[in-house]
Amino acid sequence: MIRALNVAEHNVFSDPPRVVVVPAATATEAMPNEQGKDSGEIAYRYIQNVGANPCYYSFGLSNGAGGPQCDATINFHGYLAVGQQLDCSNHRQKVCVYSTGGTTIATTLMRRRDLTA
Repeated sequence: MIRALNVAEHNVFSDPPRVVVVPAATATEAMPNEQGKDSGEIAYRYIQNVGANPCYYSFGLSNGAGGPQCDATINFHGYLAVGQQLDCSNHRQKVCVYSTGGTTIATTLMRRRDLTA
């Protein structure tokens, strides 16, 4: 199937806004694992650091109990300064964040509804 993306798609809808408070020095799940879920096609998936401190992020990492795993030493994939936004649209894995001083993460999740059904 060939899909042409318009400037504004008619079949993309956002999930309700979700703001995640990240306590100081605590790994926190910013976006849940969407793998294996029949929750529609993900069109856009972003996190933005809107808090007062920078944070680290990890994709798909879980601790022994299945909880979020991320830190500032070895268990991270990247770093978000205050105000930076990260596009997580290219995968459905869990996204975890960690901030030594604590921060706040705003999430954006938009799903494409197939209009052919």
